[in-house]
Amino acid sequence: MIKEAYAVYTGGNIWLFYGQLENGNYFLTDDNGWTQILNSNPSDFDESLYEEWQQEHLVRELFYEERIKFCNELLDWILAHPDNDGGITEHEIEVYRTWFESEVY
Repeated sequence: MIKEAYAVYTGGNIWLFYGQLENGNYFLTDDNGWTQILNSNPSDFDESLYEEWQQEHLVRELFYEERIKFCNELLDWILAHPDNDGGITEHEIEVYRTWFESEVY
C-alpha cells in the first residue's frame, strides 16, 4: 500500500509522516496517528499543514482499525527504509506505535 514514506521532525518532540501510496494518492499522518489520504503531495508543509489545503485535497480520513493498521504499516515501512526516517529512532517508533494504537478515533 505504501510506495514511499518520510518522517519529519518538526520540533517539540513532534514528528509528522507523509508519503505516497501505491495507488497514486498521498497521505499525511500526525504524531497522534490522525491520517488523511490526499490527492496531492503534502511535502510542502508551508501549504499542506493548513486545514484549507487539506480539505481541498482530501480523499478521505482513516478511522479506527483501518487507521491503526495503516499507522503500523507506516512505522514498519519507516523502519525498513532508514534513508527516509528523518532521524527518528527505533525507540521513538515503538512509542508512536503504542500511542497510535491507544488513540480512539
